[in-house]
Amino acid sequence: MLEKKWLYRKFLLTIGGNSYCIEYHGRGAGYEYVTLDGSAVAGGTSQPWFIPSFTFEIEQHRIVLNVRVWAWLAIRSIKITLDGIEVFSI
Repeated sequence: MLEKKWLYRKFLLTIGGNSYCIEYHGRGAGYEYVTLDGSAVAGGTSQPWFIPSFTFEIEQHRIVLNVRVWAWLAIRSIKITLDGIEVFSI
């Protein structure tokens, strides 16, 4: 993990020698999203609660970012999987 803020996390993921910056943005007042190297790749309206899962691709690999948020608006857990294999978890 590169950076940690309120309802925000920044990660560096390396695949096949190439590094990618993945960011989770959960402070959108009803809209949350994930960026890949600064471009939005997944997201949507989060009513009545936060979106639990975001799916996108990098180099033909399926990436799934799962987020759980506590009732007091703090990130409870984040898990990143690459082609079904867990590569990061808190």
